[in-house]
Amino acid sequence: MTRTFLYVLLLAGGNGAFAADLLDVYRQARSSDPTYSAARGAWAAAQERIPQARAGLLPLASVSASAQYNDRTINFRDDTVPRSKGSFGSTGLSLSVSQPLYRKQNGIVYDQALTQVEQADAQLALSAQDLILRAAQAYFDILLAYDNVALAEAQKTAIGQQLEQAKRNFDVGTATITDTHEAQARYDLTAAQEIAARNDLELRRRALEQVIGRSAPAVAPLGARFAMKLPEPASMDPWVSLARRSNLQVRVAQSASTFATQEIARNRAAHLPTLDAFVTLTNSGAGAGTVGGVGNDTRSSAVGVQLALPIYQGGLVSSRVREAIANQSRAGDDLEAARRNAEFNARQAFLGITSGIAQVRALEAALVSTNSQLESTRVGQEVGVRTQVDVLNAQQLLYSAQRDLAQSKYTYVLSLLRLEAAIGELTEEDLVPVNAWLDTTRSAEDGPPAPVASSIAETTPVKPAPAQALVAKPAASQDSSADVIRTVNDWARAWAANDVTAYLAHYAPDFEPPRAMSRSAWEAERRSRIQKPRAIEVGIEAPAVRLESADRAQVAFRQRYRSGTLDLVTDKTLLMVRRGERWLVQQEKVTSETPQAVNR
Repeated sequence: MTRTFLYVLLLAGGNGAFAADLLDVYRQARSSDPTYSAARGAWAAAQERIPQARAGLLPLASVSASAQYNDRTINFRDDTVPRSKGSFGSTGLSLSVSQPLYRKQNGIVYDQALTQVEQADAQLALSAQDLILRAAQAYFDILLAYDNVALAEAQKTAIGQQLEQAKRNFDVGTATITDTHEAQARYDLTAAQEIAARNDLELRRRALEQVIGRSAPAVAPLGARFAMKLPEPASMDPWVSLARRSNLQVRVAQSASTFATQEIARNRAAHLPTLDAFVTLTNSGAGAGTVGGVGNDTRSSAVGVQLALPIYQGGLVSSRVREAIANQSRAGDDLEAARRNAEFNARQAFLGITSGIAQVRALEAALVSTNSQLESTRVGQEVGVRTQVDVLNAQQLLYSAQRDLAQSKYTYVLSLLRLEAAIGELTEEDLVPVNAWLDTTRSAEDGPPAPVASSIAETTPVKPAPAQALVAKPAASQDSSADVIRTVNDWARAWAANDVTAYLAHYAPDFEPPRAMSRSAWEAERRSRIQKPRAIEVGIEAPAVRLESADRAQVAFRQRYRSGTLDLVTDKTLLMVRRGERWLVQQEKVTSETPQAVNR
């Protein structure tokens, strides 16, 4: 790297021309945050539950070999027979293969492994959401801290001017010493507030460094493109309902509840018989070492089945069943608590958006009025109808309104992200529109620009309506809609038939696997889940198509999946693209998932 290039970089960092935005901060956090890294490690470990559980359904083979030297002495009780002494070697080689034919517990353990992997997926997504919120919180906390420092400096400067004026007026006899003392007290208090604001700024910088794992960069402030928008739908109830179904903490709790139900079935299966098939091959040899004996080589083989029926185990199985039932009750309570918490978070975030818009509007009006009040008070002081204290109070109101306005804007932005998190849909894509509001040509260290009124458009949606609001196109597009629905039904039939080749053929070459997985890793995972020794039922209910163009469509539907003891109802949306004469899946998104109680 040349000195010239280093010099350019230093200049760019110094003047804020390349200030970091929210996406920059988030991506740095994603690559270095230890909490998220630990979550990824836990997710990778959980993926191994499937091959471990599948091992209980596959054959078990073992080989054993032995070789030994024997030294044997035989003393006969008949004194007429002499003692016999000899030594010989012996060897053995055995191959055993067994295949479980009926082990109910092993099948349930495999279903539990699938449930644990689904729970790990939800936990990783939850950790990713938490990282986004922590990065955004740290980012806007720094912006607010910079605003507080800038406002404290401006307020101290203004009060300093009033203090100098009060001293001059006292010197010429046009004001009392009380005005000077009042202005001095306000100045000292503001100086203390400035120190506190700078200390808070330093703490906020350290908090951001903790998230991104490096020195806090210069950050870009909100710019003139900042525009506040109401969520769509503008009613709270749909968001609360969606949060109750799709919140990631709810999904984690649902998986825990499903696992607890499966655990009851697994423990009850300990009462059932087990049936295994086995094959044993043995090759052994021994040298001559007995009276009149000769060496021998033996080969044997056995093929058969083995049935085991547990009768009594001291009450162990019954106790474990009762324990599993108690754990299921606890998991059900945890699920309900997660749902209530999701509802509360959705309500809080929704109110943060709607009340935030109203608060910003009120504070912008208050900013105009307090500024006019300050000017009027200054004029009144000049003509003798207002005092120095009145001017100081008007200045305090102005700077308080500016501080509250800045904080309200940042709270509104964070409420937008928290609402997405409450319904389980917060991703990096949701940072893009927020990032567009930032002025990357400036740094927050440069101080706030001239005040700009926020653009508030109550009819502009924050995001498209939830998947439930998708509707079919008019009659002119019914043929394409029917083709999309037909493709979805074929996709479900291939899945239910355990036909992995046909199933994977329904996905486009540019399909986007979930959780940032590679295509090969995703296909391997799907093969392991579909190619298993049990029946699968996949039902598609109430499909609704929205055609975005002649070659692009979205289809939302309710999917019912049954396999063994697992019964799931999932609200799903597929993004379909036309490739030639075929419709293929480009993106697959789960909006909610609910386990159903089954007895099989």
